[in-house]
Amino acid sequence: EKASASVSRMEEEFKLKEPNLSYHLKVLRAYRLVRASKRVNVRLYELTPFGKKVVSALERFWYGKGKALRTPA
Repeated sequence: EKASASVSRMEEEFKLKEPNLSYHLKVLRAYRLVRASKRVNVRLYELTPFGKKVVSALERFWYGKGKALRTPA
């Protein structure tokens, strides 16, 4: 499954304006967490394999923290 999104779709999803979103995407691209491809007049962004590993690790970390906070002592 290949999930990609345009900047306009991400603007709606994340409630960020284009300049802020473009800045963050530039940083994520610099760290090779996302990649861009051009489709006709739209640039699409998707997580790289490394980006997917980072997201997965963060989800495991935060899920563990949330679970620990909910568990009675």
